Amino acid sequence: MAPANGDLQLLKADYREAYKLGKTLGQGAFGKVKLATRRSDGIEVAVKLVNTNEWSERERKQFENEIRTLYELQHPNIVRLFDVYESEPRQYAMIMELASGGELFDRIQQRGSFSEQEAQFVMRKLLSALAYMHKKDIAHRDLKPENIMYATGEENSEPKLTDFGFAKKAQPIEEDVPAGATSPPPGALKTRLGSPNYVAPEILTSKTGYSTSVDIWSMGVILYILLCGYFPFYHENERELYRQIKAGKFDMPVEEWGHVSDNAKDLVRKMLQINPKKRITAHQALRHPWLRGEASSEIMPEETLKAFSDMNRIRKRSFKGAAQAIAAAVRTEKARGGEGKAEVGDVAVLAIQKARRAAAAAEEDKEYTNASMAFADEITSDEVRRPEPKGGAGRAAAGGAGAKKPMHPAQAGNSGGGSPMCTSCALM
Repeated sequence: MAPANGDLQLLKADYREAYKLGKTLGQGAFGKVKLATRRSDGIEVAVKLVNTNEWSERERKQFENEIRTLYELQHPNIVRLFDVYESEPRQYAMIMELASGGELFDRIQQRGSFSEQEAQFVMRKLLSALAYMHKKDIAHRDLKPENIMYATGEENSEPKLTDFGFAKKAQPIEEDVPAGATSPPPGALKTRLGSPNYVAPEILTSKTGYSTSVDIWSMGVILYILLCGYFPFYHENERELYRQIKAGKFDMPVEEWGHVSDNAKDLVRKMLQINPKKRITAHQALRHPWLRGEASSEIMPEETLKAFSDMNRIRKRSFKGAAQAIAAAVRTEKARGGEGKAEVGDVAVLAIQKARRAAAAAEEDKEYTNASMAFADEITSDEVRRPEPKGGAGRAAAGGAGAKKPMHPAQAGNSGGGSPMCTSCALM
């Protein structure tokens, strides 16, 4: 494999001479992540061990892209890549900054409290990282809470963006698309990937590619969740979920949003602007009144925290099931003399529905083919729902087969429904 760029050189040495390995921190589709201590000064790092011997050429290129991108990014709110070792052919050790403070949503749940002021702190940091990335024309393309980690467990620890497996340089679109073009220009961002509830509408619809603005949409979904405890778009049917996202309609019912400031609501609306050309940029968002002012330190209502806790609990359970199903599917296919072509590593997404399809295909001795999009999820809406409206107001009937009843009469006829959904997880 070629060096990641002119500055990063692959170290042809045994990384264990420089680092002492500790416990396993995680394991995903592309290998293990281990805790390690640098022998020279005792500093703890994370070592991502990647064996590419059985990978397809596409997967290797994706890995090369990840280390190119990550090494280029040096920002206090982006996890750092220090070195890459190749101790044996096609076996790599990525020496990375250790983020030991846990995931964003886990941290909130463990604390048991959250305020608009804390949401403001998180957004300032993460939008600063996005502004830095977007100035370099780099799009993350898979922003979600699982990819936001805290540096340490300390109270004022910095949140950091992680998992740059889908990150890519974005080519300007407007100047390069001929009039009447029906396909993206060479080099444009065009791959349909991401995680279902966080994906920007233009990823689903654009014929001319998309830009770094997809990250702003995803971050807007995260901000929406932080402020109310559930997703702006939900449906248990994948097609219907994407229809909602493409329509771009969401609500902020007073029963759950009464405690949220008008400035915070305004920023959410600007980030969830369906037209990417009108959507606020990261630089503009940092100058928004909500991020420049003083947000409320009042603890959010109990109903909001309960909805958030329920969503996070189901999300964690679904992730574990997805990982187990995917691993079983690959093992079964390999045991039958195949090459592990459950294709689940194709985009490194651990999704419940995808895992079930892969496992079913393996049981029938068939090769599993990826869906056109690299994400899917299948959590029943009855398991986790938005908080009931105060006063016990009933739900109006929703239009559309299989749709959940909307929480507020204003939503009637919008089969978007009202229940939050736990999305699929990716572990690199």
